[in-house]
Amino acid sequence: MAMSVGVGLGIMFYYGLWWTVEKVTTSKTPARWLIGSVIVRMGITLFGFYFVITFDFTGQLIRLLLCLIGFFCTRFIITKLIHVKSTVPLETEVGRAP
Repeated sequence: MAMSVGVGLGIMFYYGLWWTVEKVTTSKTPARWLIGSVIVRMGITLFGFYFVITFDFTGQLIRLLLCLIGFFCTRFIITKLIHVKSTVPLETEVGRAP
C-alpha cells in the first residue's frame, strides 16, 4: 500500500510540475502559478507522506522508504511518458557559414 501511495503522490507531483511549466509559458502572471503550484503540490505530498507514516505505528520507517521509492521511481516514468520535443529542429536553428 505504501508504494502505491508513493506512486500516486509522484504522479500528482511530477505531472503537476509539468502542467505548471506549460501554464507558466503562456500566463500573464507566471509567479502566481509557480508559487501556488509549489504550495499545493508540496502540501498534498507532505500530507500523503504523513498519512503513510501515521496509518499504523508498526514499521513506520519501512513504509516511508517504500513510499519514497514509489515517489522517486514515478519521476522516471513520468519523464519517459512526457517527452518534450523541440519545436525548432537544430539544423534550422544554426546556420552554416558560406
